[in-house]
Amino acid sequence: QDQHMIVIAVSTMAIIWGSSCGSVVPATEPLAAPHNESVQEMMTRVSSMPCVIREDEVDWTLFKDDSTLSYWAFVRNEHPAYPSAVVTTFVRGRGAYLDTIVRVQCEAKRSVCDQLQSDVGEMSASVLHP
Repeated sequence: QDQHMIVIAVSTMAIIWGSSCGSVVPATEPLAAPHNESVQEMMTRVSSMPCVIREDEVDWTLFKDDSTLSYWAFVRNEHPAYPSAVVTTFVRGRGAYLDTIVRVQCEAKRSVCDQLQSDVGEMSASVLHP
């Protein structure tokens, strides 16, 4: 199976955030996954990180780390794009602004990964630029 990593959206927005796990410290650069880390390895690593909160949705398992403004969405087994992950990171920009970086790591068939990329791109655009 091919593994695809795609940077989907880069946007800038002003944000005021609070964290239940201490102070909020946005990353200064996109959080890079360890080289050759599979989606399953990423999920295992993320789920064991301090301050990460898990939420189970219908098609997704979400992990949020409000202290670093980082979010991981893993498609569930029943989803056609399984195994795949969407990683959203808010990176410190100029002043009070944060750049939003959305990455997709898809380990399913190419056509399914292309559809996931398109869907995530559309969702990102609608959220970041309503």
